[in-house]
Amino acid sequence: MFPLLILLIARFGLGRLLLLSVVICSAFVVAGHLIVVDRIGMFRPFVGGIFGSCYQFIFGMLVCDLYVKSRDSVSLRRFQSRGLLPGLLLMIAAIYLKDNGPWAVSILYATIFCAGFSMVLLAVLCGAWSANRLFEAWPIQVVGCMCYSIYAWHSIIMVEMIPPDTSSLQATLRLSFPYLAITILLSALSYRYIEFGHQGDWRSLFLLRNSNSDELTGAGVSRRAEV
Repeated sequence: MFPLLILLIARFGLGRLLLLSVVICSAFVVAGHLIVVDRIGMFRPFVGGIFGSCYQFIFGMLVCDLYVKSRDSVSLRRFQSRGLLPGLLLMIAAIYLKDNGPWAVSILYATIFCAGFSMVLLAVLCGAWSANRLFEAWPIQVVGCMCYSIYAWHSIIMVEMIPPDTSSLQATLRLSFPYLAITILLSALSYRYIEFGHQGDWRSLFLLRNSNSDELTGAGVSRRAEV
């Protein structure tokens, strides 16, 4: 769908496309909740599939667009960096509304959460409170590299250890650390041996310093300097 989105952005603009996607996806989410499915409760392809969550991808495109446009403007970056706290508050409100809001609002909490997360992401990229330094730290960078394996494993392990529909808050807190540890471990193994099993230099996959690559980089810089 990406080429189609690009064509639609060129025709209607990114802001209008985002608004239209939110409206259409919200309609699918409502329809998905109204369709009763045995032992599942809802029609998940409408609720969580591309029909109900395509707008999230467009939110990401909007963040990228705003960030690129602000790189040459200090005032614009400063303005966008102020969205950190409002974005966090919007995410917290979405989590609260999921379980405590009216039905129509509770089933659309993900849209509110996504809007808040987009504000936080843009603010971090623009240097809000130097929060970008946190995301440049080695552990966070490695987790980012392993994001696909984490995506593949996290739900499987969660259902086995702390099922979202049945686990109490106490059990969730008690099992959170073991859950995260097992998820990261399995993700690291699949990242290394499944995603990049053909890669011989495992240290580079985990962003560890490699003397050979450092020497090659230094040699390349020296050649360019000589030229």
